[in-house]
Amino acid sequence: MYNDTLRISLSQAGFVQTIDQAGGVVGAVLGFILMPRAPWRLLILGASLAATVANALTGMADSYLLLCSVRFASGLSVVLLTTVCACIMARATVPDRAFGAGMAISLLLSAAAIWLLDALREYIGYGAALSSGALWLGAAVFLSLLLPADLRGGTVDLGSRDGEGTRLGAIAFGKIALVGLLLFAVGANVVSGFTERVGLANGLNPAQVANAAAFSYILSIVAVLIPTAVGVIGGRLKWIAFTTLLFFGAIWALYESTTTFSYTIAFAAYLSAWGLGLTYYMSLVADNDPDEKFTRMIYIINVAAQAIGPAIGAMLVAKGSLSIVLLAAPFPAAAALVIIAVYAARRPHEAARVPAAS
Repeated sequence: MYNDTLRISLSQAGFVQTIDQAGGVVGAVLGFILMPRAPWRLLILGASLAATVANALTGMADSYLLLCSVRFASGLSVVLLTTVCACIMARATVPDRAFGAGMAISLLLSAAAIWLLDALREYIGYGAALSSGALWLGAAVFLSLLLPADLRGGTVDLGSRDGEGTRLGAIAFGKIALVGLLLFAVGANVVSGFTERVGLANGLNPAQVANAAAFSYILSIVAVLIPTAVGVIGGRLKWIAFTTLLFFGAIWALYESTTTFSYTIAFAAYLSAWGLGLTYYMSLVADNDPDEKFTRMIYIINVAAQAIGPAIGAMLVAKGSLSIVLLAAPFPAAAALVIIAVYAARRPHEAARVPAAS
């Protein structure tokens, strides 16, 4: 749509995405700095308002410079918004439940957004479609008003949830969990920019791929609700291992998918593994973060992975084929599981400090 609206090249459109991600990096860092100093409701309200305006202006941009400017503002404000929201959810007794519910809502809205985007583009025009993000973010403005006015950082001692282990042990495990989150997210993002191309390369047409993707978002909601339903029964490490195996299977299924049905199932498995992985790794960080410092870094890590992963994928495609991308994606996820498992084996008291049930 950027290409058709402003008559810009594909490389220029790609640069707009880079600008959006750059704004996200600034937003994540800004959240890390501001959250201990400012009321969280004020931060969410301000970020929602800015994001709503930036997304409304996206469809009205009549120059490449203006488009880049509003997308930078959108990336900054959206990631600032999600960073603060993640820290609020991390304060749940079992953060896995909160993050799982958040992921499920995100996937449901993503499916709705895909269909809305296509309908607006067809019946109203590209401008309305490009501005459609303002609808969701405008809702966030009103929802932010329901939060307590005195909600802010530093008011809850997350270390009080420790049943075992020392504060220093929890901090050490929190750092390991951040590394695990980065590696897993990089692996997931290596594939993210090429899922459509995989479907097309396997013989599907663009309409089939789009419909399959939308249904996949809905199907994956069932999987990402697992943490909300069961918490961390059986231990979080087992769920991380299950998620990693599911990710491996999804990558193989994507490679083999030659029909709309098989592509839908494979893509749903990929989204499920991605959502479950982020949920369990983020909650592992939150539950080993007595100072709320690592939780504030979660979206710095996620945004970094969104830049590193596609860059690795693009480099691999330039030197080979899509199959090389699919072959490489599982390695970072496997490395994440290994370092978490090794630490858990060496420091069982700190690793077991997460409650086994709600």
